[in-house]
Amino acid sequence: MLYPRPKAQGPRPLAHVLTKAQAFSITMLSMTNDGAPKSRLELVMEKLRQQDEAKGVTQVTLTDAQRAEIAEAKKQYEARVAQRRIMHRTAIDSTFDPVATLEREEELRRDLARFEREHEETLARIRRGDA
Repeated sequence: MLYPRPKAQGPRPLAHVLTKAQAFSITMLSMTNDGAPKSRLELVMEKLRQQDEAKGVTQVTLTDAQRAEIAEAKKQYEARVAQRRIMHRTAIDSTFDPVATLEREEELRRDLARFEREHEETLARIRRGDA
């Protein structure tokens, strides 16, 4: 089945043309304080900040102590996960029963989920300042 060709469209209306004032304001918004043009990342981040402000979301900066606590919590979480995986591997290597292997796999999933939940709770507590 043949479809009819679309008709050629005429010139676009001039509604898409910017006034000099609009072009100037767009140019100024896309410039940094030192006059250099902003990167796409900077423009997107600025837009996201404006959306957050419109929603009433405030950005909280972490103190150096909080950053250090977060880094320590991350190290502890990674160490717990690594230790649990080693223990799991040892248990699996010594087990030849498929049912027992499935049980060990389920225990590992449950423990890793618990570690993740506890880690997220710790990070939230540190960010709130309840440490």
